[in-house]
Amino acid sequence: MSKQYNDSIRVASERIQWERDDVASKIVDFEQARHKQSQRQFAIEQGVCRSTLQHWLARKKSIDASPILIEFLESPIGTAFLHRIVTSAHFVFTKDGVASIHNVSTFLNLSGLSPFVASSYSTQQRVSNKMDDSMIEFEEFVRPELSQHPVPFNPL
Repeated sequence: MSKQYNDSIRVASERIQWERDDVASKIVDFEQARHKQSQRQFAIEQGVCRSTLQHWLARKKSIDASPILIEFLESPIGTAFLHRIVTSAHFVFTKDGVASIHNVSTFLNLSGLSPFVASSYSTQQRVSNKMDDSMIEFEEFVRPELSQHPVPFNPL
C-alpha cells in the first residue's frame, strides 16, 4: 500500500463524529453570531472545520419543509424531541408490539420526519440494537434487587 493511502485511512479514522444535538447548537450559535463574525472565525473558535460548518448549513437549507418546522426540529430542543419520538416509536412498535424495524422506517417516512431523522433500515437497526442492549443492561442492574423483594402475584 502507498503511504498516501495509509495516511488517508488514518485521517478518516480520526474524523470527529459530531452528536446531532451538538451540531444543532453550533448551527444556532452561528446563525445568532452571523452578523458579528465570519464562518471562518466562528469555525476556528468552535473547533469545527469550516467545510463541516458549511455542510451543516447547506444541509439545513436544503430541507424541504416549512421554515418554522425546520427552525424547531433543527434546534437543540427539536433534536431532543425527535430523539424522544424515535425512541418511543422503537419501544412501542418493536419492543412492546409486534411491528418491525421496517415499520419504524415507514413511520418516519410517512410522518415527514425523514428529512430530520435518518430513517433507513440500517440506521434504525442500530437504534434498535442499542435499545436492546440498554434494556438488557437495565435488567442486569435491577435483577438482584428485584429478587430480594419479590412482588406477590395478584391475578385479576
